[in-house]
Amino acid sequence: MQNFSDIYLDFLNSTEEIAGVYWTKMPAWVRYVEISYLSVIMLIGIPGNSLIICVQSRNRNKSSTDYFIAAMAMYELVCSSANAFLKIVMNTKLWINIASHTICRFHFNSIYITAFTSSYFLAAIAVDRYFKTCKPLSNVYNVKTSKLICLVVGIVGFLTGISSYFVFEVDEHLECNVAKKYMKLQFVWDSCMLLSTVVIFLVFIFTYVNIVIAMRKRIRTRKLTRYNSIGKSSTQPNTMMLFYIFKRK
Repeated sequence: MQNFSDIYLDFLNSTEEIAGVYWTKMPAWVRYVEISYLSVIMLIGIPGNSLIICVQSRNRNKSSTDYFIAAMAMYELVCSSANAFLKIVMNTKLWINIASHTICRFHFNSIYITAFTSSYFLAAIAVDRYFKTCKPLSNVYNVKTSKLICLVVGIVGFLTGISSYFVFEVDEHLECNVAKKYMKLQFVWDSCMLLSTVVIFLVFIFTYVNIVIAMRKRIRTRKLTRYNSIGKSSTQPNTMMLFYIFKRK
């Protein structure tokens, strides 16, 4: 593991820079704000996602939605623990002593994997809600299907971050940036990731719009059925009364 502390320690101590951000170009309060909200993410995300995983592990009768929620909680746990912790370290002087290409690449690999995998799982949950609401009699989206989707999403999520192992490096300011010779490659890769995000957004729109339409139709049908049943019950006593009157005559 390559270490940059011997090269840049004197230089950084002689300026107002702090490792992780080029602080001569940015006010110091930005660092405190970032550390603060990352600490809040850790305080909320770690126990919250851990609790979800514990609850789902004890759930013996998992539905397809339960598998998606449990898998997403695992990735969110990594995001709120390892990713947030490494980013906090990068905003402190501790980063001067441990900065390396390997840690930098691992950090961005985790960011890509957790960010896009969580989005894929949100799309899978949206499709799951669509089938259960709009097509409740369909057997296409079952527990077996959800397990297969979790496996595929895990593989795709890993592939989204694999480029970070080759293109990121620590520069002269100890910041993690894309190497100049890989700028075009990373631009193409990020464009593909942006396209996948657009597709996920379109899936959200399609599924939830159809869910809203299906729910509105269901509510209208229930109201109409209730109205007809009330109308029949109100006219039935009058009919019976007329029957008895004519019978007595």
